[in-house]
Amino acid sequence: VRDYRITADEAWFTGTFGRFKYLPWGMAGGQEGSRNYTQILFADGREPDVFGKTAQYHLKKDDVARLITGTGGGYGDPLERPVEMVQSDVKNEYITLEQAEKDYGVVLNPDTFEVEKLVGGRKK
Repeated sequence: VRDYRITADEAWFTGTFGRFKYLPWGMAGGQEGSRNYTQILFADGREPDVFGKTAQYHLKKDDVARLITGTGGGYGDPLERPVEMVQSDVKNEYITLEQAEKDYGVVLNPDTFEVEKLVGGRKK
């Protein structure tokens, strides 16, 4: 994520991202990745605009152009990822506790990161 705050009275923003419309694909049972996109955060508090491509978008002082880069697709069935690796991913803040449960079927204790249960068809 990269933010660009407008410091002039006004500015024009042009941005183009590939992989906005079509998500990066997974392989061998892996899930799709996430998209690239731009989010405009308005200084006046309006709802943000979100898009993949735009040209000459008018911005005002203190508006923010936020560029968010996506992730690549996954490799392999996430339910087959070794539990120890999922634990390590959470400890290292690569994924959240919620992602560990939803995507990998591993429920971890939020304090100790010990496995509390396996869900969603997850096998040891």
